[in-house]
Amino acid sequence: MQAADGEHLVKISWSIKGYHAFHIRPPINIDLNIEIENNNRYDENAVLVKIPDLVDLPEHVLNQLPEGSNQRPLRQLAGRPVGRVPANVCKAFKQLLQTQMAKKVICRYTGMAAPSRNPPSHQRFHRTNRIFDIPGGGAELSCDYFILINKSHFREAMRVLENCIPFQDLDARLSA
Repeated sequence: MQAADGEHLVKISWSIKGYHAFHIRPPINIDLNIEIENNNRYDENAVLVKIPDLVDLPEHVLNQLPEGSNQRPLRQLAGRPVGRVPANVCKAFKQLLQTQMAKKVICRYTGMAAPSRNPPSHQRFHRTNRIFDIPGGGAELSCDYFILINKSHFREAMRVLENCIPFQDLDARLSA
């Protein structure tokens, strides 16, 4: 993804959650779609990571067999979810997209799957008058999220990220 005039590209190195539910590892370095999941009854800020639709997939990957796909080629997995954006990050992405501060957010799987470093939990905790979700457990697929931000909204967009994501996490993972 390239930033044009009037745009700024921000990268956050993080993970895709929910591999245990979807069992699909996407191809490495393919732009995966980010889609707000409005009908998720457990999390009002849920955001899905999906394989692009068939018409948007590059020709050279259509017959690839992603790991964990039960030997189904990518063409048969087009449009299917691979997981979700982690807690707190999904809230930021939803706000950035709905307010149009960000033109687009994409995800690129970087090729590593590992157990979560955080235990599963449905609790919340407070910190300096802000509420952060405690990230859940389960397998994580490493990835980079690329956010295409309108330059006129850059400072405001960075504030959204700072308000939604704990500072230690954001500081270690963000490149702007």
